[in-house]
Amino acid sequence: APNESLAYFYLGQYYSKDLDQVDKGMEYFRRALQRNPHDIRTRYLLGYALELKGDREKAMEEYKAGVAAAGAQGAIYSLPLQGVARLYLQENNEDKALEYVQKAIQLEPKLASNHLLLGKLYLWTGDLAKGVAALRQAVDLDPANAAPYYLLFRTYLTLKMPAEAKWAQARFEEVKKAYGED
Repeated sequence: APNESLAYFYLGQYYSKDLDQVDKGMEYFRRALQRNPHDIRTRYLLGYALELKGDREKAMEEYKAGVAAAGAQGAIYSLPLQGVARLYLQENNEDKALEYVQKAIQLEPKLASNHLLLGKLYLWTGDLAKGVAALRQAVDLDPANAAPYYLLFRTYLTLKMPAEAKWAQARFEEVKKAYGED
């Protein structure tokens, strides 16, 4: 029953994102997966909800199942790869995190969130030049996202580049004002 699976998927999104009821959202994602176990988006969102709840082990299982399902289906969907990369980064396994974020970029090179994650990874590891380059790529791909501007602002301050920091701060404020907090 694909339509039934889709209904549970949307209920999961509604509860976890719109109502901030992650547990209820996970319940609906699990119901959706009972009906369609190969749905990549549902696997990713269940993994993300588990990550938010602090259950990294189960989140990793869902993300890796999403990666496998996407590969088996030949789907171009890199968010499960991002999830795996984020979890490896949280475990301070930068090499594995880099491997997965590079796979995500290879799969979807025009997805700004892939470059944002790469930028965060490079900043985390102290490679500020590569971090700036990745964040600038994220900005080019999605100029309406405030997050890379904020990270660029902080990084430019660290690098003692006041003109660039001022530019990034101005863009950050402009985007926040135009598009709101999220």
